[in-house]
Parts: sequence; structure tokens; C-alpha cells
Amino acid sequence: LTMLDLAENKLAGSLNSTDFWKLRNLTYIDISMNDFGGHAEMYFSPATTYANYSRNRFTSAGFKRFNAAYETMSVVDLSHNLIDMEAVDFFMNVPVNVMDLILSNNTLR
Repeated sequence: LTMLDLAENKLAGSLNSTDFWKLRNLTYIDISMNDFGGHAEMYFSPATTYANYSRNRFTSAGFKRFNAAYETMSVVDLSHNLIDMEAVDFFMNVPVNVMDLILSNNTLR
């Protein structure tokens, strides 16, 4: 599996991103426009380059420093969520190769 698109499916609940880590060839993840909530942990396999978590109900998000996708991730979209956290906490451990980090319509202080 290299592409996972679950957008606009009315999926709800919390999300365990470590499950995506097990999909070693996954490059593209789109779970936008659902009702996922809680913390969005950006933890992916080494092949992952794109993650769209926009338009959900996530209240916080973060990157693990020892993330397998730390050097491959290039696009992360977390826009239009309920993220309410300190910007310094969010930006800790953002992967070095992220070119597009979309955070609009959240509350970063």
C-alpha cells in the first residue's frame, strides 16, 4: 500500500498514528474532512512524504524526534482543526525537509 485516502468518510474517534508506521511503503496519507479528535501524533514510516489531517477535530499535534519519516516528509496539512497549543511546543521536532506546513484556522499562541 503506497497511498491511503480516507477523506470525507465521517470517520470519528482518536487516531493512533503509529499504525501508519507499520505501513512501510505508504507515501501519501489523506484523512481530511472526518471527525478525528484528540492528539494528532505525526509519526510515519520512512516512505511517507505527504500527510493531510485537515478539517478534523484534533486539539493538539506534534512530531516525534525519532520519527522514521523525519527526513522524507515534505507536506503536512493540519489546517481547520481545533489545535490550541503553544507554538513553541508545536514546532519542536518538525522534520527538517517539510516544505509545506499548513496550520491555518487553529489557535497557536
